[in-house]
Amino acid sequence: MADVSARECEMEANRARGRLAATVDQLQTNLRPARLKDEVARGVGLDDVSAAKVFDVAVKRHPIPTAAIAVGVSVCAFMIIRGRSKSAGAGVTGALRDAAASLTQSAGDVFRERAAKQRREFVGAAKSHIETGITGLADTIEKKVEDVIDIVPEAAGMRPLVSSAVKLLLSAIAEGMLTKAKA
Repeated sequence: MADVSARECEMEANRARGRLAATVDQLQTNLRPARLKDEVARGVGLDDVSAAKVFDVAVKRHPIPTAAIAVGVSVCAFMIIRGRSKSAGAGVTGALRDAAASLTQSAGDVFRERAAKQRREFVGAAKSHIETGITGLADTIEKKVEDVIDIVPEAAGMRPLVSSAVKLLLSAIAEGMLTKAKA
């Protein structure tokens, strides 16, 4: 009878390890940077990113900065064409060049500010989702460890020691993974 009980415990522990490995594999797949990038792209409506699609989105979402950039590019093109012509006066060309530079700088500043804001929002949302996922994973792992300890009759007296040791081990593994990811 003791052999059947030990064998059942071992089989249950192996099944729990398999489920845990599958959960970790799924999290690793879902948290890849390419997958997160694709998810963000779908979220903002840029499923198939192309120059035409980006321009279309820019015109619809930010019409004034896009128009300012278009004017700046037009003025620059005009200045280049007029600058090659010897008949253009230096005063007009200089004024147009200054206006184009100013418009280009203003449009660039607007786009950089908005991109920085969106980047901060994305990082905040991603951090929140990752924290929620990690909390759920930690809860699941803790529950599975408790389930395994419950199955092994000899471990009941050592529950706090075994539980603490496993939690410390998992914490060290997670810290190692995060340290490696930052490097």
